[in-house]
Amino acid sequence: MLSYNEALSSIKRFVPDIGKEKVPVEDSVGRVVYEDIRAIADYPPHDISLFDGYALKNYELGKIESGIKNYRWVNTGDIVEDEVVVKVEDAEITSDGLIAHSVFQPAKKGEEYRKEEVILKKGTKITLNHVIAMKNCGVEEVVVYRKPRVAVIPTGDELNKIIIETNGLMISELLSGWGCEVERFEPLKDDFNLISEEIESLDHDLIVTSGGTSIGRRDIVRKVVERKGEIIFSKSKIKPGRTTIFGMIQTPIFCLAGMQSACLSGLLFYVRKFVCWIFGLEDKPFRGFTTTDIRKNKEYTQLFLSHYNGSEVNIVKGKSFLKDFVASNSYFVLSEGVESAPTGSLVNIHFLEFLI
Repeated sequence: MLSYNEALSSIKRFVPDIGKEKVPVEDSVGRVVYEDIRAIADYPPHDISLFDGYALKNYELGKIESGIKNYRWVNTGDIVEDEVVVKVEDAEITSDGLIAHSVFQPAKKGEEYRKEEVILKKGTKITLNHVIAMKNCGVEEVVVYRKPRVAVIPTGDELNKIIIETNGLMISELLSGWGCEVERFEPLKDDFNLISEEIESLDHDLIVTSGGTSIGRRDIVRKVVERKGEIIFSKSKIKPGRTTIFGMIQTPIFCLAGMQSACLSGLLFYVRKFVCWIFGLEDKPFRGFTTTDIRKNKEYTQLFLSHYNGSEVNIVKGKSFLKDFVASNSYFVLSEGVESAPTGSLVNIHFLEFLI
């Protein structure tokens, strides 16, 4: 059985190049920069006043206490030329002229960004504050990674009969939050021909299934990948989710377990990493201190659902996955070889719903 790191190494060589596209800067929040974005123009575009007040020519500075005759009113953002600005609250108008109690230099042309200066580097995930900076620098379109198209296919005879199908929903919503374009399919019965035909008809960048990954008679997905493509690995030392399968049927395919905790674990351990690699993202963690002692099987890399409050990490581990999932907003991983972590251990935290 592969270790977690060995499994990751075997996956990485199958990461596709999904290409790029141009989008309006206003529609770019959440997208990932494909090539460095540079300022089209200086910002500020001119020397501008930062306050409402009075603009004085620089040569008048020696008279600020005796009364200045040559001054003019300016609003915040007005262009100034070889002038300084007196805030309206720092100015006194007398019969001798304007007395300035303090003066301020304007914001200089190009003080924040020069034309052609890099605003965002390749691999940056765009946020609203990035959009505001780009618009101010004259950027109207940006080149971003195309969203990977992912097919999500839940399988199992029991779905929507005995069990309400929610694995597909969980996978789809998380993938959408991670920047993918997701097509969620109706659940398929445990039928070899039915599952084979559906998978072979797809033209997506990635396929993610749930259910059918073990070795029972009704575990059909495993057989489909084995016969129609290639299984790269079918077990790895992760907990939960050790029966997660990765393979190729013309397209990379992750087959996640049907049990919801194992399904989520495989998704976070492997699919999330795969999406990060597609975008060239690091998925940088936050750091937090555990609030309880932890013990685990040192033979496995184990995932723990948690609730992170900005400094402390509370493990969410009860008898019910559903209640644990409701109470969690994040997760962390303890590596193979680690058997315990005492209270106060510093761990790397990842939020469930977004990548950084």
